[in-house]
Amino acid sequence: MLGQILRFDFRFKSLASFTSTALQRLPEDAMVKSLSAFANNGIRHPEAEQRLRAASDLPDADWRTLHVCLHGWWLSAYLPGHSQELIRVAQRLEEMGHRNANVAFRRATALRHIAIEEMNTDFLDMAFDAMNEAFDLAGPDPDVNQDYVRERELVALTYSLIRVGNQ
Repeated sequence: MLGQILRFDFRFKSLASFTSTALQRLPEDAMVKSLSAFANNGIRHPEAEQRLRAASDLPDADWRTLHVCLHGWWLSAYLPGHSQELIRVAQRLEEMGHRNANVAFRRATALRHIAIEEMNTDFLDMAFDAMNEAFDLAGPDPDVNQDYVRERELVALTYSLIRVGNQ
């Protein structure tokens, strides 16, 4: 529980310290490994990418563990290939039957980043679709929906910038 609290408060150093101790007691625990990878990503540890990828690939990772990894990849725009990893982890979650608004929201973010890399608005059309899915799946929580609206606006802005750049 403490690990999740530290994760949602973005207290990366505290979470890294907590999971370092927890890994000594539970070295094979998938959730502890994913929280550790999340923390290492947040403090930009040199092995953050490797640890996040390893946690994302754990065969015993359940949907909760994969959501921690998805959250980590979402915060890792500085890592090469983060967009593809976001989509890959989102697909794993969906294959487990865990398709929800946050999965769609984070898939939209990945598609927006790919659109920028490729200068291709086709990915933005998919991002708009993912955001519409997120809105459809989301509950009536104004704080969460504000995040979704901000992402949708970033998709729209990116669309405009790519169109201007392609002229």
